[in-house]
Amino acid sequence: MYNDALNVDLAELRESAGKLKNTAADLNTTHGAVHSKIADLVTEFGDSAGAAALRGRLAEWEAETQAHHNEVINHHGLYLWAEKRYLETDQGNASGIEGV
Repeated sequence: MYNDALNVDLAELRESAGKLKNTAADLNTTHGAVHSKIADLVTEFGDSAGAAALRGRLAEWEAETQAHHNEVINHHGLYLWAEKRYLETDQGNASGIEGV
């Protein structure tokens, strides 16, 4: 018996994947600009303990930004993979129907 409970809009899935990719790029651009400003600011602290602490924290923030970027890009790839799999499944099912 046919069940239409699973209905995926491939265009919407592709659009969402694009939004994820743009979000990842925006994250890198925005955070990168802030990180750059902080790095410039650190030089004003000279060789102080505060400068060392801020450099250490900046390195942590940069690593966190990269991890978040990678996670969002991974989701982007999964959306594209899902779109491809749904399309392949639909095409495979269609080829099994007589006259298609």
